[in-house]
Amino acid sequence: MNIAKWLSMLVLIAALALGARAVSAQAPPSQIQIALQDLSQRVGTTVTLNDLTGWQWTQTLYPNTSLGCPQPDQVYSQVMTSGYQFLLVYQGQTYDYRVSEDGNILILCTSVSTGTPIPTVPTPTAPTPVEPPAEPPLAACPEGLELRLTSGEVARVTVGLPSNVRAGADISASEVGQLQPGETFTVIGGPTCGPDGLYWWQIQAGDLTGWIAQGEQGLYYIEPIPQPLPARAGLAQLIAENITRLVQVSRIESNLQGAVAWSPDGTTLAVGNSNTVLGGVWLYDVAQLQNPPRLLETGTVATAVTFTPDGALLIVGNNEGAIEFWDLATETQVFSIDAHDVAIQALSLSPDGLILAAVGADNRVTFWAIPEVTAG
Repeated sequence: MNIAKWLSMLVLIAALALGARAVSAQAPPSQIQIALQDLSQRVGTTVTLNDLTGWQWTQTLYPNTSLGCPQPDQVYSQVMTSGYQFLLVYQGQTYDYRVSEDGNILILCTSVSTGTPIPTVPTPTAPTPVEPPAEPPLAACPEGLELRLTSGEVARVTVGLPSNVRAGADISASEVGQLQPGETFTVIGGPTCGPDGLYWWQIQAGDLTGWIAQGEQGLYYIEPIPQPLPARAGLAQLIAENITRLVQVSRIESNLQGAVAWSPDGTTLAVGNSNTVLGGVWLYDVAQLQNPPRLLETGTVATAVTFTPDGALLIVGNNEGAIEFWDLATETQVFSIDAHDVAIQALSLSPDGLILAAVGADNRVTFWAIPEVTAG
């Protein structure tokens, strides 16, 4: 059955979903509610995301059940544990929570005054020599995002907008140049907390030397360059017997959210863009991760993605409850359905590619398929 016929009949057996239209532009995982409940108990009043002055989260595979934050006189199971770090800023305090993916483990790691840098815990990797830090401890930087770079590292401007290079570590300093999206540079100094409350790095790109802001309001202007993935021939297939040997082989750090899918041939990784201005889906060539990705401009905030079995279409669920079908060859939308009244949280095709399941923020699952047409 061709694609046009597949799409034209898709809506015939839709299950309708109810619920109010209310969703964050960058919806966090549901485990953040566990942290919010604990915070509410500690401060003696109900705290929601809307009450926070800022928040961010990362997901990590930790080496044990301490979730990267061991507590005194506690014993932890030495098993790989998937969990989240939530940084919640409330009434001048930054609360660093750790929550396991299954929700059974909750740890308040630290609670510090707003602006005090709180490092995220890196995913475990094979041991490598670590150079002692050359910089003294950083002063509090109230508007600074989590640090991602180091002096001597080659980095790049994130895809999206150009970044200005200034004569000093301050947004009011004179502009000495500009780097375009994807352009690379070498970090030669920093980080420095500027008077504007942002972290700045001293960089060199060819003959251009100056200072560049790391980012603000959740938007990173610069990022480390991920390493290409190793050849598949040198990798072992993931099975229960070797899962404890997992190591990190590369990392992408940009404006991303938890909407991710592999193409059927394994050459492309689709990741939702958390930038609500640009919207869309980042498409990474995993054989060349050091190169900037291309952006599929959907015009909406993608909250879930999956591929059709032939890889020709990318199915995108957005924050308005619609499911869109995009032809990757032409980068055009070929079909769209209003599946839910709230954000689509997850999409999954059955292994045979015949049934599409969509999960909405209203805790409902709708199933979609194309019935066989028989000659009458």
